[in-house]
Amino acid sequence: MDATAIELSGTLWPSTAPNSYLLKLNIGVANLSLTPEGERWNGQVEVNVAGRDNAGNAYNPLMETFGLNLRQESYDRMLKEGLPSGKNLQFDPRASSVRVIVRDKSSGGVGTLTIPVSDGASQ
Repeated sequence: MDATAIELSGTLWPSTAPNSYLLKLNIGVANLSLTPEGERWNGQVEVNVAGRDNAGNAYNPLMETFGLNLRQESYDRMLKEGLPSGKNLQFDPRASSVRVIVRDKSSGGVGTLTIPVSDGASQ
């Protein structure tokens, strides 16, 4: 079952190289603990991605933390549209799904998403 404290959606598309994919995420900003500082909204988000097989074994884990330093107009737009994020990934051929975990570094809030690995999938 996926955690929903942070709204999360995504698509996974095969790339030209074997076992390579393009992961496009959209992270909901409304439940992130962004702090207003002057004319900007600041915070940090951690994104964890791993391929998984049907037994739950993880392959090729990737973790990135990125800071947000949004101007008011960007913050307002992302409240409506979400925060886009994209990544080219390569997974072990045994991976049958991709597990994405997004964590708000300030609040600890989590959103998760599982996308099947196939000819093209979205959630």
